[in-house]
Amino acid sequence: MALANKLAVVTGANCGIGKVIATELARHQAHVVMACRSQARSEPICEEIRASTGNCDVEFRELDLTSLNSIKNFANGLQGRSVHLLINNAGVMAGQREMTADGLETSWQVNAVGPTLLSRLLLSNLFKASQELEGPSGASRIVYVGSMLDKKGNLEDLKAVQDPLKRFASDTEFSAFGSYGTSK
Repeated sequence: MALANKLAVVTGANCGIGKVIATELARHQAHVVMACRSQARSEPICEEIRASTGNCDVEFRELDLTSLNSIKNFANGLQGRSVHLLINNAGVMAGQREMTADGLETSWQVNAVGPTLLSRLLLSNLFKASQELEGPSGASRIVYVGSMLDKKGNLEDLKAVQDPLKRFASDTEFSAFGSYGTSK
């Protein structure tokens, strides 16, 4: 897919792999939406990417994957716009069991539930973009960035419980690597 003037949303775009992805998309003249929690940390990175690529179409939009309301608000802010590429990159490995205000274990919400909800909420935007594109590369895309730490996860644990999301909220032994690996 040619990226010039295509809208690309990258979660966790203010550092690490997300920053590299956002920079390369901008270098290829995509309109990049950096979907991140912290405006204070993200705006300087936005400026850095604009300066290094010469692409002024790089913007920050607040997205906190620990909040289902934030995810819904983010998606509503893109209502009516074509989204050609969604890169679900953001991730977190909590050192101890932490629960979000939505009642889910933080790693599970940020790494699995949040990106899935965001993808579902942006489906109409992605579909709209696909209708605008022609040729064999005419499909919009959703990309999930995973981790080799998935080997530390244990999906068998999830099969043993009726509600897998509650498994991570239980008082059983917590493993940061296990929770991260299973959720990614």
